[in-house]
Amino acid sequence: MTKILQDALRGSSASADSIQLHASNQSVTFPGAVTVTGALTSSTTGLGGLSEVDEWILTASPVGDEDPISSGWARRTGKLAGKKGTGMTESSGVFSFPSTGYWRVTFRGTYRASNDQQYVGFHILVTDDNGSNWDDVAKNYIFLDDNGASNNIWSSCAPSILLDVEDVSTDKVSFKINAQDGTEGNTLGHAGGTVIYTSVHFEKYGDT
Repeated sequence: MTKILQDALRGSSASADSIQLHASNQSVTFPGAVTVTGALTSSTTGLGGLSEVDEWILTASPVGDEDPISSGWARRTGKLAGKKGTGMTESSGVFSFPSTGYWRVTFRGTYRASNDQQYVGFHILVTDDNGSNWDDVAKNYIFLDDNGASNNIWSSCAPSILLDVEDVSTDKVSFKINAQDGTEGNTLGHAGGTVIYTSVHFEKYGDT
């Protein structure tokens, strides 16, 4: 085994210290943890961390069932809000991905009811043909019991799923709410002031 001890490495055409790999074998194996200093470019991959993080909130409460929840979405702003990467785009409740890869999608919904609900469903739907067909791929249900109280009752849940997005022009996601008495004036909680009741979260783990 050959061992090279060197304070710095610089390619013959480089203006700064660097490691250059031959195109046929672009891999380096380190025996332990590696500390990276300096800025990483947007094209840097394989060093861990999330390349995309985005959060959207519901700013108005739909009344009754919604398939999909088509209005009231906005990217979260305000104190300590932010996103990483390009971020999602939304049109009439349909969210499009900025790039292919493995994405975690989470729907955190809060529901308010004025009477008992045997079920309230929170759904994540996906399409791979630009909306011609939708599949219900993840859902959680809650049960609300007012226990004789006269006040509104609240509950929440958060279905989540990992998606392999292969084509950003056709692979999209939307969100649905349905309840036992969906038309009785019961609503999905929305952002009131600085408090968020219902939101969707997108995280890209890596390339496909």
